[in-house]
Amino acid sequence: MKSIGFLAFCSLLSNIPHLTRPIIGFEEMACNSLISGVRYLIIEGPNENKICFLNFIFFYFGSIAGNCWWLILGFTWYLSASRKWVEEEIGKRSILLHIFAWGFPLLLVIICLSNNLVDASELTGICSLGNFNPLTLFWLWIIPRLLIILIGFFLLLAGFSSMCKERNKFKNKGTDTSRLEKFLLKMGIFSLIYLFSILLNSLCDLHHLIVLSEWQPNTINCKIKGGAFSGNCIRPEQPEPKLYVFGQTMGMATGLAVGLCIFSPKTLATEIIRWQQKLEKS
Repeated sequence: MKSIGFLAFCSLLSNIPHLTRPIIGFEEMACNSLISGVRYLIIEGPNENKICFLNFIFFYFGSIAGNCWWLILGFTWYLSASRKWVEEEIGKRSILLHIFAWGFPLLLVIICLSNNLVDASELTGICSLGNFNPLTLFWLWIIPRLLIILIGFFLLLAGFSSMCKERNKFKNKGTDTSRLEKFLLKMGIFSLIYLFSILLNSLCDLHHLIVLSEWQPNTINCKIKGGAFSGNCIRPEQPEPKLYVFGQTMGMATGLAVGLCIFSPKTLATEIIRWQQKLEKS
């Protein structure tokens, strides 16, 4: 369950740009300025825009790190349920899990910044990557997330299968399994909401990939030829804005899944007791 706590923290990090966007403003977040004072949307940066730089760190690092903690959740669940590892054995290797969860996203962040791959979204103003570059979107956003999410899902599935077999054994022996069933139901709901949110968000990203690969170059080429009304080209159909809004919503819905899993009266009571004990010791 510690993995879910870190996942919640990463979800908060990745949503900080969305929370601060109405306060900071679109231009301050997404634009650079020329010497003349004219502002332009960041398509290769973030250059001197520190707000864009910080928003990229929060959004991209938080998103990938959250996906990594999802994978670690599936991995530890698999070790515990299928391989019968005790919590102490998993805890001994926690440093390796932390190195992966924080090190892999950091490596990707360094790659993006060193190659000036950061750009700003025309819709939200949030600095991420792949808003204008299809290769960046595919290799540094869609592929890493889908691989991590799917591997984590199959590990969780294997763990669920083992836990269901254990539940059936306990039931046959006449043991009360109500607490185990509630736990499995809670984890199942959390996993499905998180998985479908990420998958739907990735489908919207694939739609944007098609837009970057086909619609955008065709539109630019049409404008070069004098526009659609010149009769020299046929303007392609515009992308559907609703899909972009839906994709952004699904990207933030992962936080809902984590919240449903973490926030309960029992969890809050446990945390209050734990902090009271810490304060008494200090």
